[in-house]
Amino acid sequence: MKKRKRVPVLSPRQERSFWRKVCKTEAPVLGRATTPCWVWTGAKMHTNYNYGQVNLHPHGLFLAHVVSLVLSGVTQPQDHEDVAHSCDNPPCVRPDHLSFGTHKDNMVVVRGDLCPRGHPYSIRPDDGSQRCLVCNAVQIREAYRIRMLDPQLAAKERERGRIRMRERRARLKHPCSCGCGKPAIRNYAPGHNPGSRNP
Repeated sequence: MKKRKRVPVLSPRQERSFWRKVCKTEAPVLGRATTPCWVWTGAKMHTNYNYGQVNLHPHGLFLAHVVSLVLSGVTQPQDHEDVAHSCDNPPCVRPDHLSFGTHKDNMVVVRGDLCPRGHPYSIRPDDGSQRCLVCNAVQIREAYRIRMLDPQLAAKERERGRIRMRERRARLKHPCSCGCGKPAIRNYAPGHNPGSRNP
């Protein structure tokens, strides 16, 4: 497991600089939060859900919401802990919208117990991830129905399947086990008996 970088103790100047980049006015109330968000207006991570980030020189970059929690007096997060937003708003740094927990806890906080269409989530036992089996089945049936209603799309799907099968067979071909040298997908070429050199 990757070790989490510990948030250092901020100097008064760094703390003032941090809070200057937080907008506490004119923010909506989102998700399960009961109070408006405090939105981070500084630099953001463009590759990671648009979370705010702050450079605490010389220690490097840190997520703004983690720094906010540590500044509010909460202990440092453990290596296995994530920070969950009850508002489901990545740029929010309001400490009472944030809590530590495992990835599974975070998914429950963000998603809740029901999918957007009101069905209960099922939880996979191996990794704790949630998914809605009802919506998943509906999507599969809808994709199948569309393929069946559109003959051109169905023909394209069949052709793609044939191409994939030909490519798979080409990768799996090897010499026949009977020693004849003909290509075989399984142990023996079609029509060859084990131990026989003739088809």
